Amino acid sequence: MKKKLMNNWSLKLLSLVFAFFIWLSVVSYSNPISTYTISGIPVEFEHEELITERGLSVEVVGKQTATIAVTVNRETSARISADDFKAVADFQDMYQDTQVPVTVTCMTGKVSDSNIDLRTRSIEVKLESLTNVTVPITANVTGEPASGYAIGNVTTNPETVTVRAPESVAHLVRSAVVDVDASDLNETTTLQAELKFYDGNGELLDLGSHKDTMVQLTGLVKVTIPVMAVQSVTITPEVQGIDAVAPGYRYTGVDVNPDKIRLSGLKADMNRITSIDVTELDVTGASETQTVTVDIRRYLPEGVEIFDDNYEVTFTLKIEPLRQRTFTLETNTLIINDIPEQLTYSIQESSVSLTISGLEEDLDQLEANGLKASISLRGLAAGEHKVLVTPILTGGGYGQVGTSQITVTLVDPNASSEAETSASAEESAAESSAAASAGD
Repeated sequence: MKKKLMNNWSLKLLSLVFAFFIWLSVVSYSNPISTYTISGIPVEFEHEELITERGLSVEVVGKQTATIAVTVNRETSARISADDFKAVADFQDMYQDTQVPVTVTCMTGKVSDSNIDLRTRSIEVKLESLTNVTVPITANVTGEPASGYAIGNVTTNPETVTVRAPESVAHLVRSAVVDVDASDLNETTTLQAELKFYDGNGELLDLGSHKDTMVQLTGLVKVTIPVMAVQSVTITPEVQGIDAVAPGYRYTGVDVNPDKIRLSGLKADMNRITSIDVTELDVTGASETQTVTVDIRRYLPEGVEIFDDNYEVTFTLKIEPLRQRTFTLETNTLIINDIPEQLTYSIQESSVSLTISGLEEDLDQLEANGLKASISLRGLAAGEHKVLVTPILTGGGYGQVGTSQITVTLVDPNASSEAETSASAEESAAESSAAASAGD
């Protein structure tokens, strides 16, 4: 019986299978198989050049990590993490131009591919056209040069810069600026500075933080700061024909804009210039205000240049019409000059009118102050005379129109007394002669 049992192979096999299931039951109970979720696996992109070759930029929408579910026993699950897995998104397999499929493999072999279930099956991306934007480079110069010097037209090398970036980034780039300091400079200087980019609101852009953005510039920007000796000189107008304007008009002056101009050059040349005399101005026969623009460069000596961009000076030659106004004066307010000795005077008229010409504002001022006038009795004898009335006008802005006269009577009081004495003597003589005749 014992020998029969020992030689029964089917019984032995059945016992072995039974033992295996008993062992499996024990193991499954102590180390059960379950499904575990692993997240935060970084996704690596492959064949991205296929997109850039199309002139496109790639931007990941959302997270760039993958999540998987693995079916392993408890012991294995305790020994694995996201670091054991590699997630790859291959642009060769992209579909709809927005989804890149994800594959995940276990790099340590602890989990077979069949036990990995993808929860993140694709990464969403946004494709955007790459475009070039070219902007001029400007220099922001701070600080003041040494005394007696000024900064000329600052130049940069290169003068422009091109940025290649996704459209959403490229349209933000509005200006490129380099900051340089010109404090105490007394000669032309070339500096190097880092380029900065700004948007339309003047906000600084960090282009390095944007994927697929490239600045087409090697190294720093060279900035040349011209430093020149500068002197401000006065523009002096020399106007011809001042006294030969049209009849009834008067030249009243000239406005110069600008009245000073900055020149640059060697100090030896600059010291010879104290002013710029402009001689091409003429108002002969003018009956209205004239505006003349002069290119001041032709008045400059060799070696001297206009420092500022504006080299034109505007001269406004003012011509104004003369007005007439009649003033009435009481004759008792006249100033009497040169009264002959031993004579007295009297004026027949109580008032006199005088017509004065001049600019309207001057006539207003004259009226406000009150016109004064005088007469001269120089060389006149006793009797009745017509005498000119002369207005007293200060300054050269007035003129008398026509003439005004009054009648003055001059009397010699002494001649009147002598006449009365002679008449009395003749009367006495007549009376004496009559008495003598009666005695006879």
